[in-house]
Amino acid sequence: MNPRTGEPLDFVGQIPVPAEPGEELRMAYLFLSYEDYETGGMDPEDGEAVLLVQPGGRIPGFATIGPAGTKGRSLFAFDEADEMVPVEFRIEIRPVPDVQERYLEKDGSFDVENYVGGRADYRQWAGVEAPWRFFFSLGCTSDTGPYFLNFGHGAGYAYLSPDRLEGRFGWDAAQHAIHRLGFRLLQLRPGPFRGGREAPHGQRPTGRERR
Repeated sequence: MNPRTGEPLDFVGQIPVPAEPGEELRMAYLFLSYEDYETGGMDPEDGEAVLLVQPGGRIPGFATIGPAGTKGRSLFAFDEADEMVPVEFRIEIRPVPDVQERYLEKDGSFDVENYVGGRADYRQWAGVEAPWRFFFSLGCTSDTGPYFLNFGHGAGYAYLSPDRLEGRFGWDAAQHAIHRLGFRLLQLRPGPFRGGREAPHGQRPTGRERR
């Protein structure tokens, strides 16, 4: 629930949580607020962006959980009449193609917005600091895109606690930079989980500066 308005958060999607061999398999479920074309997550701990790890995960202390049976919207897009329509996509997790790996080694970046693992590098601010570890990134879309997530022309970033039982999600607006060296699609790589790199330390600016 949105703690400010009391409205249910929108369910955006679910992504497998990386696991060590023999560990229980879990999913991370992302819920975001939406109000007047603005998507929640500017502050990752104000309750308007909640990343829940289940089963057996911890519920963040700032999350407002509604009564049993509470239902909100799912991920949506805008149709030609500017009306919200629900949309659904299947996530396919694939290893990085060799040609993209070469771009990574040469240029340090490539044209991918939605990815899992690696490191997020910010020019403005680190929404969640170490020891939280970067999990995945979602790209911003416009009101004519296949789905609508307004991150101020930037990107949204998910994080996991070191024990991978609790999540955070926040977004950074247009002047963000993604450093994708070390990018991996974790579920398809053999060997033990190493996870994304630790989130960088840094002072969080005020709300006005972030806008």
